[in-house]
Amino acid sequence: MNTQWISVSNSIRGARITTEFRVPEDENAGAAAIRKILNLQIRVSREIRELVRESAEVPSNGRPRESTVQDLLGVLATGPAIGLSWSQWLRASGMSASTFKRRLKEALAEGAVVKDGAAGAYMLRPSRS
Repeated sequence: MNTQWISVSNSIRGARITTEFRVPEDENAGAAAIRKILNLQIRVSREIRELVRESAEVPSNGRPRESTVQDLLGVLATGPAIGLSWSQWLRASGMSASTFKRRLKEALAEGAVVKDGAAGAYMLRPSRS
C-alpha cells in the first residue's frame, strides 16, 4: 500500500504547531486518516488554549509589596485624635507619594478610613461593635 505525508499546521497566540502524518494514498482510507488528524489537531488546539488561559491566570512572581494598608492604618492610629491631613499622613508614613496614593485608595475602598470634609483630615473609621 502506498502512503503519503500530510502536514497539518495550527497557530495559537504565536505558538505554531506543525504535525506530519503518513496516511494511505487510498482515497477512502486517506480521507478517514485526514479526519482523524484534524480531530486530533482540534483537541491539541483546545488543550493549548486551556494551558495558555491557565498560565495567564497564574499570578506573576513580581516584586513583593513594600507596604500594606495595615502599615498606613498603623500610622494613622498613632497620630492625633483629630486625624491627619493628606500631606501630614504622607510624611508620617515614609512612603513615596505614588505608593501612598495606592494604599490610601485601598484603605478607602475597604472602608477602614474616613475623611472629615470640614477639616480635610483622614481618620480611622470608628469600629461598629
